[in-house]
Amino acid sequence: MQKDTWVSEISTVSLDTGSDSKVTTISPIEKVTINDGEVVLNGYLDIGLYDTMEDLFVTFVGAVSFNLFAAIYSKKHKGFIFCLLIDTQEHTKKRMEEQYHEKKSYHD
Repeated sequence: MQKDTWVSEISTVSLDTGSDSKVTTISPIEKVTINDGEVVLNGYLDIGLYDTMEDLFVTFVGAVSFNLFAAIYSKKHKGFIFCLLIDTQEHTKKRMEEQYHEKKSYHD
């Protein structure tokens, strides 16, 4: 995901001068200017590292936010998380007894 990519064509609505938001395509990209000097390349080198690192940071912030919300919610609602994640022995025994009684009443 962090590899560089050679881009030989760009399609965007940002270059449209009118208010129609039409797609403008630049193809092929034959010359690239870097620091006021012209360099002839077979396209534009897109550095994928910046976008990937930004995505990882946004994902990290979302995960921390969700975990804080879950911690606060579980303190107000005692046992909420455990009833979703952990099937206790008492709960398993009770559920098995209910299933047994359902089957028994069905066959009778």
